[in-house]
Amino acid sequence: MEYIDNYGFGEKTGIDLNGEGSGILFDVDAMGNVELATTAFGQGISVTPIHLTV
Repeated sequence: MEYIDNYGFGEKTGIDLNGEGSGILFDVDAMGNVELATTAFGQGISVTPIHLTV
């Protein structure tokens, strides 16, 4: 899951914006086969629009 961390998903961007979220990621230690499979094609993570533009 290092590639997800490298893109900064799961963390705030540092932009001074009220209410900015960090997105939603699975806990790596608790991931099973289903979580790995859904994360592989993008349905296992939730990011904010700001994450996609930064």
